[in-house]
Amino acid sequence: MGLWHQGAQRSPSCVWLLSRELMSHEVVSEAAAGNIINMLWQLMENGLEELKLLQTVLVLLTTNTVVHDEVLSKAIVLCFRLHFTKDNITNNTAAATVRQVVTVVFERMVAEDERFKDIVEQPPPVQGNTNRRSVSTLRPSAKDAYMLFQVRHQEETVLHTSHSTQHSHSLPSEEAV
Repeated sequence: MGLWHQGAQRSPSCVWLLSRELMSHEVVSEAAAGNIINMLWQLMENGLEELKLLQTVLVLLTTNTVVHDEVLSKAIVLCFRLHFTKDNITNNTAAATVRQVVTVVFERMVAEDERFKDIVEQPPPVQGNTNRRSVSTLRPSAKDAYMLFQVRHQEETVLHTSHSTQHSHSLPSEEAV
């Protein structure tokens, strides 16, 4: 309740405490996770306690597997936006958070593959190419990892073809993870 009644200055602490308690009891649903990310986004746009926001994103993504698709994308974009703030501590923390989130996304994919390793599936091939599968046939964690890799690959391509000074502002590549 303090989240809405204590004013804007208390909101980040309330979000942190509330989400940490919910996550520690494993009661965060997909809808609740989306609401938490949306609230964090609003707090980020207001420039409030950016380090707490990054901590909350990391706890949310590492304590459960309910954050997928657009909500996961929004959480990662939140971290990227905080990486480009004027504060060096926030920049470095955001970069570290992104590295950890990337690792978590790929670890989820591996765990998902392990859970389904004995199940033989024959997904429909993409028309015109019998060696590829449609992204829509991937399981949730595999789809997240694929989409993250695609975005990261596009970023690297843009950075390599653009001015070299922009490269100093990019995040470390997957090899560092």
